[in-house]
Amino acid sequence: MSEYCIRFCADTSPDVFEKTGCAVCGKLTPICTMEELSEVENVSLLKADGVTRKARSKDSDPVKELRGPILAPACNKVCLYVQILWTRKKYQLWLLQMVFGLERSR
Repeated sequence: MSEYCIRFCADTSPDVFEKTGCAVCGKLTPICTMEELSEVENVSLLKADGVTRKARSKDSDPVKELRGPILAPACNKVCLYVQILWTRKKYQLWLLQMVFGLERSR
C-alpha cells in the first residue's frame, strides 16, 4: 500500500503539473521536461542582430529591425522540442518555421 502512495505522490507532485514558457518558442511545457537555457549549446545564434523585424501594419511602413535576443525575456528554460532540434543541428529549419509562422511537424 505504501508503494502506491509513494508513486501517487510522485506522479502528482507540482513538478509534474507546473508549466512554464520556453525561452525560445514560448510554448507552455511541464517544468520537469525542460532544460536550463544556460545548458543549451549555440544559444548565441538566437542573440544575433539582423534576424528579426518589427511588425508593419501597412506595406508603406518602413522595415525596422528589432534589436536584442530572440528569447522570451522572463523565461530561462528550454522545451524538449527545441532541445532535440538543437542537438540535431536543425535550428536553421526551426528558425525559418518561426519566422514564417509555419506549423511544427513532429
